Amino acid sequence: MKLAAVSIGTIWGIQTVLYLFGTLDLVSATLSDLVVIAMLLVFARRRGGLAALGLRRSSPRFVLAGILIGSSVWYIALRLVDWLRPPGDTQVLQNIVEQSALVPTLAAIAIMPAIAEELVFRGVLARGLATRLPAMLAIVLSTLLFCAFHLLPAQMVGVLPLALALGVLALRADSVIPTIIAHFINNVIGVLIARDGLPASVLGTINAYPNLLLLAAFGVAGVGLAIATRRTVSKPESPEPASPRP
Repeated sequence: MKLAAVSIGTIWGIQTVLYLFGTLDLVSATLSDLVVIAMLLVFARRRGGLAALGLRRSSPRFVLAGILIGSSVWYIALRLVDWLRPPGDTQVLQNIVEQSALVPTLAAIAIMPAIAEELVFRGVLARGLATRLPAMLAIVLSTLLFCAFHLLPAQMVGVLPLALALGVLALRADSVIPTIIAHFINNVIGVLIARDGLPASVLGTINAYPNLLLLAAFGVAGVGLAIATRRTVSKPESPEPASPRP
């Protein structure tokens, strides 16, 4: 908890200071994430390795689950925000995403947060809480803190479905590699939608069949979670052959 709190405070602190000095939001976001990633890597080195952050090899099924979750939960979040219509002005963030060059935008909003936030909220926080609390409670608490971290009500609501799914995935895989992949895919799609970067045929399908697409998104995300939570049955050891009687 202390490491997660220090990491969150570092991100907020650096972004606030740089903002006061007039630094572009994308630059401040990238720098704060880089500092926290470096800080966590130093911590992991002192604790004996990257596994302390959840950076460990993961089974292919968890990677597949992450791909399915990341490619589907974004639409569930989009519809949830549209339904609840939380207060708050997100126009500034929208303008930054739309008006900045694509590569820096993807680096600042898709790549760096996917790494830094997963290390903090799933690698450190969720996994750490799960050593002291029931797994579901650890997932819920880390999800609530992740939502609060985003400050704007619309963002809090928007990240809720993803945070819940990633909490489950991180604890089942005992790795943040699948959650980083899912988070990255989710953010890339979000950036492309905000910039109208998806093909016209895809946008047309989204607008023409919103409820069907929502059902499909729940289905794909559900398959991803089912893959992640499926229990593997270990094969019983074969009994050793009896020694021949003399």
